[in-house]
Amino acid sequence: MTKLIFIFIWKLFLISVIQSQKFLECKFDDGERPCRLNPVGLSTPELTLTSTITLDNPSIDPIMPLSDVTSIITPTMGNNLLCQLPYKLDGNSKDIYFCSKLESSSNVSSCFTGDSSEQECLPGQYIMAQPSAGENLTYFIEVLGTSGSSCLSFYYYITRPNVGQIVIWCTDIVGNIVLQFGKTSNVPYNGWHRTEFSFSPNITNYQLYFDLQRFESTDGFISIALDEIKVTGGRCESDIIETTTMSTHTIPTMDQTSTTTEEGITSSSISTFSTTTTKYPVVTPPDGPNLALVLGLSLGIGIPVLLAIVGGFIYYLKVRPSLTAVRSSGNTDTSDSTNIAMQPTNAKT
Repeated sequence: MTKLIFIFIWKLFLISVIQSQKFLECKFDDGERPCRLNPVGLSTPELTLTSTITLDNPSIDPIMPLSDVTSIITPTMGNNLLCQLPYKLDGNSKDIYFCSKLESSSNVSSCFTGDSSEQECLPGQYIMAQPSAGENLTYFIEVLGTSGSSCLSFYYYITRPNVGQIVIWCTDIVGNIVLQFGKTSNVPYNGWHRTEFSFSPNITNYQLYFDLQRFESTDGFISIALDEIKVTGGRCESDIIETTTMSTHTIPTMDQTSTTTEEGITSSSISTFSTTTTKYPVVTPPDGPNLALVLGLSLGIGIPVLLAIVGGFIYYLKVRPSLTAVRSSGNTDTSDSTNIAMQPTNAKT
């Protein structure tokens, strides 16, 4: 029984460690390094690193993010409360889902919190592209040291619905095996949206690609932005899995030749895969407790305490006195002191 308890606790500990492994974390708040998304093709422009956009007319929806994700998911600098999203700047204002800075005001980027006060936001940065109609801009980043199932999560922004999408795929480190595992275009409101996808690259080192696609026959100014890109070990916490067959995908400016990778897999750079796709419903910016922090504290404190309790219980089992102690029986006054009659203390006389 004790051995089974130990095995259970050990498995629980391993699961928590695997799910907390971070193979990639790009917040862009300190610049692109070491999280630079590299353009694919000579005609693909560099992504623009952006911090705060000044809002000149709050009665019109923004055409790009007014602030990054850090500013809206981190407590404000004034009262240490989260932004209460959305909010309005005046009676004619559109719903605002960012920290904002009016062109007519000298105030810093701020938002309204739960106590209805306007507070300064913690500034950060994000990356953005502005594709033309029908244009597909591709960027990649190298991910090293992964193993088994992984979870990709990120925040994205698209100016308005039905104008573009983001397609995610990966290859081995030399660009031979193509696995498309994610696509997102849902834009229920003008703000940041979070999505996550479970996938299994089955190779230790690979390149993660983001296709920022703008549809044909779309007019006006369109922005597609990314922030808080993370790859962690284990499947995503909220898995909604559907089985699908992935279509072929051509890698721009790369030779399409058959080769053997470092793991001994022979494949072509254009392949069709039967795999699983994970789709995560879009969520509104959080205004409650930080679930990741609560879960981290619970696992970080709870597991050591549980191990201590089990260890103490096992120690007690080893050192407690025997239940079958004995006592002397009958006359002990004999000439031979080595021949004393004994019987268990719980025996009937």
